Amino acid sequence: MSDPQSLSSQFLLRLREMQAPEWTRLVHSFSPAVYGWCRQAGLSGHDSADIVQEVFSTVARKIHQFDKARPDSSFGAWLSTIARTRLADHFRKRARQVHAQGGTDAILWLQAVPDLENDSESRSMLNVTLAQRVLELIRDEFESRTWEAFRLTAIENCSASEVAERLSISLASVYQARCRVLRRLKQRLSELPI
Repeated sequence: MSDPQSLSSQFLLRLREMQAPEWTRLVHSFSPAVYGWCRQAGLSGHDSADIVQEVFSTVARKIHQFDKARPDSSFGAWLSTIARTRLADHFRKRARQVHAQGGTDAILWLQAVPDLENDSESRSMLNVTLAQRVLELIRDEFESRTWEAFRLTAIENCSASEVAERLSISLASVYQARCRVLRRLKQRLSELPI
């Protein structure tokens, strides 16, 4: 199995080369988290979608500036900084267009976007959101019975024997299904610049 560091480094290299498959995976993987940050900041669904586009447009322009080799470097923290900046730009623009709702509210909205560099709980939440999204993206790679065995054991916390009985498969098949999906999840996550 490849070194996770080299996999995510290869992924970053392909992003810097503007290769479409990597950009698609990056946006599909991280956009739900960015959208969620925007909604937490009080934006409408439409405005949140616009900010998500602006964030990834900024990432595309500045991906060459992200230094994975720097100590304590985190793609998630870098992404949240870009999101906070785009939100601040949005609130400044909105304040110029209409009567401002007050500086305090805007500051509170901006604080809704986590500072992943300094907040381990927010970093953990991003990792959970990312894992959920990657699971959604890989689901079609597995047969329905394999996926169901994984879902019941790993997500619903059913016992392997209960799942084997429910799905009319062997106990070994249940363990194998869970292992296959978890291995694929781990592989896909290791490729992302987290």
